[in-house]
Amino acid sequence: MNINKQKNVLDRKSGIGGSDATKIVAGEWKQLYQLKKGLIDDEDLSFILPVQMGIYTEDFNRDWFTAHTDLPVKEVESTLQHKKHDFMLANLDGYVLNENLKPMGVFEAKHVHAFTKDDTILEKYYAQIQHYMIVSNLPQAWLSILFGNNKWKSFHVQADKKFQKKLIQAEEMFWQYIINDEEPADHVEFSSIGGTND
Repeated sequence: MNINKQKNVLDRKSGIGGSDATKIVAGEWKQLYQLKKGLIDDEDLSFILPVQMGIYTEDFNRDWFTAHTDLPVKEVESTLQHKKHDFMLANLDGYVLNENLKPMGVFEAKHVHAFTKDDTILEKYYAQIQHYMIVSNLPQAWLSILFGNNKWKSFHVQADKKFQKKLIQAEEMFWQYIINDEEPADHVEFSSIGGTND
């Protein structure tokens, strides 16, 4: 059993990925800085059951999504990099394809607890999904969620330009700390970052 089954991706320390975007929005800048700089070790997810189940059910999740939506999904094996902000990275679970088999949206597969609330899911993964749309330059995304072993649901999320602008600002600010070898404050409030009224 290959417990470490992973995609061919860039080193997480080389840029900001989707899960990092979630930490930035949550204000966890100091911890993320320390992880990127190798000052603390990242959590070993090899034997975290929900994480590994999510990895191993990803192929099934893509097939199940297509079977129930008639929208084909193409797996993405390599890391995407933003054309302008090269520190912004994305490891997508797939592209949702249009009738011409061209990417029209991001596909993200998740396996969550059976009793997870819908609004909790959208809140938890919102920054990650918006980050992926920024990097891939796609206007929409689908979250394909397996709830335990008895329920499936798909969430369609549109690009939130106002949020995305603020997220880019926040990620640029955070990355300057990395470049300058300057540790940020323990907590940085996302709402305090400029651009809220643009």
